Amino acid sequence: MNENSISQNQIDEYKEQIVLNPDDLDTLIKISQIFIDRQDFSEAELYLKKIIALATDNYEIMYFIAYVCEKQNKYTEAISWSKKCLELCNTHSKSLYLLGKIYNKTEEYTLAIKYLNEALECSLEDQEYLSTYSELADAYEKTLLYDQAIHVLEQALERSEKTDNFKAKFTISLISNYINKNNFVKAEEIINSTTDN
Repeated sequence: MNENSISQNQIDEYKEQIVLNPDDLDTLIKISQIFIDRQDFSEAELYLKKIIALATDNYEIMYFIAYVCEKQNKYTEAISWSKKCLELCNTHSKSLYLLGKIYNKTEEYTLAIKYLNEALECSLEDQEYLSTYSELADAYEKTLLYDQAIHVLEQALERSEKTDNFKAKFTISLISNYINKNNFVKAEEIINSTTDN
């Protein structure tokens, strides 16, 4: 059987279990995860909301509801769930990042910068740091704060030595910001240093 049919069989089995026991958190979590993995965010949201009705103080589930809402471009709802998560755990880095990302998309750059900086103050995994740096540099660039964007990109480059994909992205963004500031000498230095390697 292929992966989708296995998942569909699991979903059918989990749905039957939920009919028999609607308060079965483990099964609700498993079926939610399957829908998230399949990127069926509306179905994931349905089951996540059933979980939060049973476990009202579970801030991780609140984050996942915010996450699936953001994936469906339901930004108001995603913001609301992220803030509920932060009320219970004010250092939840993924919720802080998600808020920053949403506010960057909705062109509320001051709020984007605030939440992304707060996310950077939290203990993040390397991949999360790099995504947060990228989003923050983008917000600074959109507000024409090139010096801040450059500073963030330089920090990101220091952390991204292990991740070539991110390193290339940050290098290009850094060059772009120096060009936007009309600092062509510095942009050329960076270009030359990357071509020498």
